[in-house]
Amino acid sequence: MIDALQTFLDARKEVTQTVSVTSGEDFLVPAVIHARVGVSPNFSEAVLRTTIEAVIEGILRDRAFNEDLFESDLDQQVLAVDGVVFTNVRILGSLASDGVTVETVRLDADGNLIVGESEVITRGTITVSTEVAVTT
Repeated sequence: MIDALQTFLDARKEVTQTVSVTSGEDFLVPAVIHARVGVSPNFSEAVLRTTIEAVIEGILRDRAFNEDLFESDLDQQVLAVDGVVFTNVRILGSLASDGVTVETVRLDADGNLIVGESEVITRGTITVSTEVAVTT
């Protein structure tokens, strides 16, 4: 992909220009998120699990550089889903370059994911566990 883009741009550049295409992968911060959700007895846990994953993915899509991720924003969006009685969303950290290890160095004291000015938070892993909420 990088080579193809380099070739494409080289063919279109001015003689006095130098083009160098590099990967931005080192600046991506894949978030690791776990959401525990209480589901109203009138709703399907499986459907809500899928909906909540989509809501969280939507929050992680098209993020700007240096835009931190706050647990409160995740909680607020998940709680707005019809059928959700309670939620407890936690950012566990970010995936290391090996794609397996979870690093916590970017988490602040409140569990928010804080990134540098040249970093962008992306989708890492999202785990949603549901339980039927007891209502009185």
